[in-house]
Amino acid sequence: MWSLMRKPRWIFLLVLAVGLGSLFVRLGFWQWHKYEARKAENIATLAGRNTAPVPIQSILPIGTADNGSAAFRRVTLTGTYDAAHDLTVYGRVRNDQPGNEVITPLLLPDGRVVMINRGWIAFQNGTPDLALSAPPAGTVHLTGVLEPSETTGTPLPPAGLHQIAFIDLSQLSAWLGRPVMPYWVHLQAQTPPQADFPKTVPLPPLDGGPYYSYALQWWFFASLAFLGYPYLLRREVREVAHSSEGMQAKSAELHEGTEQTDQEG
Repeated sequence: MWSLMRKPRWIFLLVLAVGLGSLFVRLGFWQWHKYEARKAENIATLAGRNTAPVPIQSILPIGTADNGSAAFRRVTLTGTYDAAHDLTVYGRVRNDQPGNEVITPLLLPDGRVVMINRGWIAFQNGTPDLALSAPPAGTVHLTGVLEPSETTGTPLPPAGLHQIAFIDLSQLSAWLGRPVMPYWVHLQAQTPPQADFPKTVPLPPLDGGPYYSYALQWWFFASLAFLGYPYLLRREVREVAHSSEGMQAKSAELHEGTEQTDQEG
């Protein structure tokens, strides 16, 4: 076996197996850490959702820097909608049906602006979403959940087109031409209520994502790399031994035949 392992082909296979196996182990731990991070995020999200709603000013006072602790908290708000800056967030699928979400700035009494995700509207042929989903006029009272900005670097909507792909608060602030609060609100209840559209949607379910299964897959691949090499090596050793035994048997037969020929002669 040792003489076989010293051959260049088997040295190469050993280096390849160790290298790939080590890489797959690291990739497995990478996915595992992402799973653990998602699980911790879900615990924090669930804790925030389960708290009683409090006025938004009490957890985000004017003049204080945001440290992230307000994320996923339930809050109450009072203000008036800025219907002139209604937006649709396109490409949001619900129950396998295409549609858009509607987001509207809410002007608070203290002068600040918070973006409200008022709900979802199914795709309409020929009728703009915003024409069907105008917000109530006058003062409204809301309850909802604070959500962080979805992404950064999203292009601003072109002039005259009130449609975006993500709720990117920094870009929305630039589009509005004024600061917005560091969270948007997932609307849960409102007084006075909305019209038929948009439909208030439940909070998204919490899950661990695909990371747990990905980690197991990478570790399975690592086991194939680490166990595959000795398996192939043992098989090669058995084949070599079997071939050697066959050659010895043939040699013995030839030798025996030669002796018999000599004796007959």
